[in-house]
Amino acid sequence: MTSNVIWRSAELTDNSAYSSVLPVTIDGVRQYLFVTSAAVGGLNPADGSLFWKTDYPDVNLVACDPIYFNGIVFMSEGYKVGGYAWRVQKAKEGNGFSVESAYKLRKVDNKHHGLLAVDNFLYSSTERGSFVCVDLSSGKIQWEERRMRGKASAVFADGKLILRKENTGEIILMDPNPKKYTEISRFKQPERSSKNAWTYPLVVDKKLYLRDQDKIFCFDLADSGSAVH
Repeated sequence: MTSNVIWRSAELTDNSAYSSVLPVTIDGVRQYLFVTSAAVGGLNPADGSLFWKTDYPDVNLVACDPIYFNGIVFMSEGYKVGGYAWRVQKAKEGNGFSVESAYKLRKVDNKHHGLLAVDNFLYSSTERGSFVCVDLSSGKIQWEERRMRGKASAVFADGKLILRKENTGEIILMDPNPKKYTEISRFKQPERSSKNAWTYPLVVDKKLYLRDQDKIFCFDLADSGSAVH
């Protein structure tokens, strides 16, 4: 193993954001979806060259990973900025991509709690402490659950959404239902600290992992589920 640089994206001169690179396939072309402090775009994984790039307006602090589903790239930011969507597809001529603005949603102001795309619908927490479902193709808000009363990070596993509330640390299991908020169950994390729960829940081999400061909990989702830490 060597530490030699394979490639460097010389065309990117923006400051970095806090989001991670996302590998996606758009119109059959594999690429790395990225967000900087000023733009969103796609990189060629072979040599780091730009496939496409477009300005990201109203930039403050980008800490949420972008998502891609069925031709739509969606990005969100807190601090009263909201979410932006772009339609991205291969250009009719040449090897480039066409990019056009699709819509903006100020209500989807997810700061860093994770965006989930399931069957053309986006599920997201908001800075208001609600949870929303959005039709990704049109930008229509399907529903907003205001009784959540707190922001929540989210993951998708085994056909379900698993939410972790930031303020209480509660774990919520719900169906990804675009017609209405459908909660199945919830439980409180034992030995909860007084700090905000910012770490995402993680599911591996039917086991749910949670970290709370200096403690890590493991719950067996296939059984009755006792915590070991």
